[in-house]
Amino acid sequence: MKFIEKEMKKWKSLEEITKELVKKSIKWKRKGMTYTNNYGHSFNVYDLLVKDWYDEDICIAWLLHDIIEDWWHTEQQLLDLWYNARVVSLVVACSHNPSIEDSYKRRENMMKKIKESKNEDALIIKIADFTDNLQTAHLLKEDKSQTFVLKKGPYLMDLKNNILWDNKYFNQSNINNLFYDKWIDAKLLSTQ
Repeated sequence: MKFIEKEMKKWKSLEEITKELVKKSIKWKRKGMTYTNNYGHSFNVYDLLVKDWYDEDICIAWLLHDIIEDWWHTEQQLLDLWYNARVVSLVVACSHNPSIEDSYKRRENMMKKIKESKNEDALIIKIADFTDNLQTAHLLKEDKSQTFVLKKGPYLMDLKNNILWDNKYFNQSNINNLFYDKWIDAKLLSTQ
């Protein structure tokens, strides 16, 4: 019996089931933070997206956003677990292609996919991901921290300005304000 079928028989919501799947799948500690479980990253911004009243598909996709690249679930496995096509397509759009060995090229390929698709929902998930990661960027090795903050940050800001510039809802959201504030804070920390 499929994981979600078993969990649904216990009368759990899709949110609860997804949180359990993420906890079971992403077990290691967060980079640079030996006291923090990596799945907490998925839960942190999920709470922000829920507070901003994003629809359930975006919130569920956010919870699952690292499951392909961190736990190597496939698109088909997620569909087999009963996630709908929109959720799975958002997860795939926000995931690195594991067949690309160079980490810079993997990230570049993923961002190019989002840019070319002009998928606002995928970009919002990626901005939420980056925003939460900014809070710990200073714990990375200096060269990785600088690359993360000074290269990925401006690229995401450019995408946000080009794709989400007229999305009034996003522009008034907590995640947009946090993204900008955390990015500025991280830039200051990385250049000290």
